[in-house]
Amino acid sequence: MTEHANLATAMAAVQAELPRIGKGNTANAGTYSYRYADLADVSAAILPLLGKHGLSFSSKPTLDAQNRFVLEYVLRHVSGDTDGGSYPLPTGRPQDVGSAITYARRYVLSAMTGIAPDADDDGASAPDVPDVRERQWDPIEQATLRAAYEAEIEDAKNLDDIKAIGQRARRSDDVSPATLDHLSRKAANKKAELNGGGHGSAGARQPADVPA
Repeated sequence: MTEHANLATAMAAVQAELPRIGKGNTANAGTYSYRYADLADVSAAILPLLGKHGLSFSSKPTLDAQNRFVLEYVLRHVSGDTDGGSYPLPTGRPQDVGSAITYARRYVLSAMTGIAPDADDDGASAPDVPDVRERQWDPIEQATLRAAYEAEIEDAKNLDDIKAIGQRARRSDDVSPATLDHLSRKAANKKAELNGGGHGSAGARQPADVPA
């Protein structure tokens, strides 16, 4: 194990050695298939590197102080330094919840370490040929993202907070148009609440300030 004084220096060393992760799995979206890196791919690539530099990562589904179903996660260093948080999870059928937990674990592990799977690891997508196929959105992934953004909107303290959430959602390639529309309505209601007007309506949203 390589010794580092604290979590920050250990993470700097980890990120200097981040491995390339190929997308080794194939999902069938009906009219076409796409490749992706699953939790096992990401874990196998990054966890040994974390251990090498005195770091560990763990996560667990639980209820938070507000009785919300979340994935709690923490990055630890042997010095005692920690960094972590919670990622809201949707509820529903056990198999859907299980898929959402797996997605959330992969998402937060990648986000905390800075690792990003390759966009295309086998040359299947030629760069000079535009892809005109309609994207197929994973409903479990969208439910997980929707729950996370909803929790942020609910916790927003002012209109600037809501605006920042909306800008982040619009910039994300992972958020579907339907999810953005749903978040727009949630944001409009929250804005009306902050303005002292009770619950707003979907027609009251302002595209400049909320997801659109």
